[in-house]
Amino acid sequence: MLNLGITLADYIRQDEWACDIQKIGVMVKALLEAVRSCHDNKIIHRDIKPENILVKSESNSELSVTLIDFGLAIMGKKGMFWVGTVGYTAPEMFVTKDDPPYGCEVYVGPLVFP
Repeated sequence: MLNLGITLADYIRQDEWACDIQKIGVMVKALLEAVRSCHDNKIIHRDIKPENILVKSESNSELSVTLIDFGLAIMGKKGMFWVGTVGYTAPEMFVTKDDPPYGCEVYVGPLVFP
């Protein structure tokens, strides 16, 4: 059976990870690299949350982080409107009348990693 890891939501519920700053740093860096890669390719995910991030411990004690569920993703910026999970939405998505700022998904860091 293919093992893709567990969601970050499940990983957060495990006690042993909470105080490991190095692991948190690896996960934050990998997540930001994934978002940058998406944005470099004009893909806007629009629903980044712990349930859409897979974490897997590799055999060499390294962590693998994978951004999943691109069901709400769009290409480009024009015509963008708000979708996603309210609790993980950047504040500017609620106040702007025009297209929201490209890259507001980066706001998710403090919410995904409480």
